[in-house]
Amino acid sequence: MLEALAESEAAPLRCHAFNLTDEEFRGLPKAKRDTIIAKLRLMQKFSRKIVQRSLRYALSGESAKSEELLVALRRLARENQGPELFKTADQVGQALEYFVDLHLAQFDRRKYPMPTSYLGRPTSAIKE
Repeated sequence: MLEALAESEAAPLRCHAFNLTDEEFRGLPKAKRDTIIAKLRLMQKFSRKIVQRSLRYALSGESAKSEELLVALRRLARENQGPELFKTADQVGQALEYFVDLHLAQFDRRKYPMPTSYLGRPTSAIKE
């Protein structure tokens, strides 16, 4: 699935559970909000596993396959962020994109420069 996303130029659809505004999200019953937050956590867990797989590919000399997975994951992150989404989903999308960009920068810094901001703050202001 992610390989097809990497190769496609068409914008993928947002995950339906995250395609809510802040107002719509707050208007949901608590059980529904909890379910959506659980899906966000699952997306984070899935993303970590994809990055781990990408690193295994890179270590085994399959850097093109590794890069392809990361590019697809970055597209997924970008499609699940923005001011039209509820704040938590937007922040997860931004954090995922930052995380992926850090890994992509290891391939080619001209093609994938190091990220300069994280959640709207310059990376120079982030303490390690």
